Amino acid sequence: MRLASVQPATWGLPALTVALACFIDLSPELLLTLCALAAALLLYLLWDDSVADEARTGTWALLLALALAVTVAATHKDLGRLQDGNVRVWNVYHYYLGAEYFAELGYSDLYVATLAADREANNYWRGKVREVRDLNTYEVINANRAVKNYDWRTRFTPARWEAFKADVAALAPQRSAASWRGIFVDRGYNPPPVWTATGRLFTTFIDPSAQGLKLLAMLDVLLVVLTAALIARTFGAPLAILALLLFVLSPANIARAVGGFLQFDWFCAIAVGVCLLKRQRHVLAGMFLAYAVMTRVFPLFLIAAWFLPVLRELIVSRRVPAYAFRFAAGCIAGAVGLFLFSLLLGGGIDAWLDFITAMTVHSGDHALGERRIGLEHLFSVDFTALFEPMDKVARAENLAASGAAYWAAAAALLAATVVAAWRTDADRALLLGIFVVFSVLVLSRYYYAALMLLPLLARDTRGAALVGFGQVLVYVLFWAIAMVTEDRHIRYVVLNVGLSAYFLAVAIWMFRAPVARGALSAATARPA
Repeated sequence: MRLASVQPATWGLPALTVALACFIDLSPELLLTLCALAAALLLYLLWDDSVADEARTGTWALLLALALAVTVAATHKDLGRLQDGNVRVWNVYHYYLGAEYFAELGYSDLYVATLAADREANNYWRGKVREVRDLNTYEVINANRAVKNYDWRTRFTPARWEAFKADVAALAPQRSAASWRGIFVDRGYNPPPVWTATGRLFTTFIDPSAQGLKLLAMLDVLLVVLTAALIARTFGAPLAILALLLFVLSPANIARAVGGFLQFDWFCAIAVGVCLLKRQRHVLAGMFLAYAVMTRVFPLFLIAAWFLPVLRELIVSRRVPAYAFRFAAGCIAGAVGLFLFSLLLGGGIDAWLDFITAMTVHSGDHALGERRIGLEHLFSVDFTALFEPMDKVARAENLAASGAAYWAAAAALLAATVVAAWRTDADRALLLGIFVVFSVLVLSRYYYAALMLLPLLARDTRGAALVGFGQVLVYVLFWAIAMVTEDRHIRYVVLNVGLSAYFLAVAIWMFRAPVARGALSAATARPA
């Protein structure tokens, strides 16, 4: 598609829409309307193969304008606040201090050390924050008792303690003292040591001043823009437009694009890996995907799915294609290099052992959260009393009672996914690994930014529009429910119901496609 060929009049209303987006707030009602409009435009592209090329080009231009309008509406206030040095401090507080002071804080002392530092400095939170989460047990305890039992001298040198107090004092005024209550009962700082080492590359040289925070908060924007440009160059403008549209319409990404600190590095690594596989650059693709695994772990399922068609080819032809060795070499080299990197800046071997312990506690609590995505999460609700209020205890009881039903549903979705991956080429099977992640893990919602890549499963633009259309319908369902209830847990249960049906439908759609004759990338594979 050549957007330059679109008549100027076609751009009139979309351009006006983008400009007006600076003056509107996104509400569930508006997002439902925008999702419905996107679904209608995609359905138009699917309806009739005889639609003229010019009309199709104009429709894609409208979809791009819609994506840009939602992006502007969702981010213009954050960009305005960023000009004053104000970031999404919930994210930056955890990731900036967690990375910079990991040697002193580990995975367990961030909250109590922060409160102790504040009480020595300016008492910003005294009397306002009365509870804090114990990150060893996830129990919410009295803040005064926690601070009383904490002695910074056992971990900090005097110079590092003074630096920590200064950084806490710089971040505290980003929110009112009372609004920090939710932050201090969050689930802490939990990324693997490789991310800690990566974060320290920035925190060591950039302090949390207004100018420093502006720089840190724009890193994700730069990464996402560059990734979208690479998708456009590799797969074409329509698929890049569709990916952007799905990214901004997803409830998982609303208000997250601006103001965080390296929140989407893992996603960009996956997207770049997919593009490099398309370009037959298997070693480099393996290295980028290794980064995603070493910083967020769960992309390991994507790599595992990539090897299913390779296994099929081994069984059928009794040989392993050369491109598989190159990809595996890239993954191994990347993982080993990043592991050594984490030993230097990420806390060493002890940090990895502590990470395993922390994640054991973290993952056990995750399925019971309000805004989580994963098949298991939807079984934490009692569907006979869907709109009745539920606390975490009730969710845990529901989850325990429906364990058999969950495993049956997971087995069905996994079976459909494995069969679809087995029948397709390796590069598409990689993205089917997202379905496996959904089946066996419950993750924070922003990890499902990866859903925007699913149109790349299609072999042509029309197929991509079909995959995108199905995903937008799920978002229509979510925003419709959001108009009915303010209960965030119910909203995400319904979202998980929609995604379960969507993933199953896509897997069946791919299963019905002709069996791939070896991986497409193998046909023209060349050394990276």
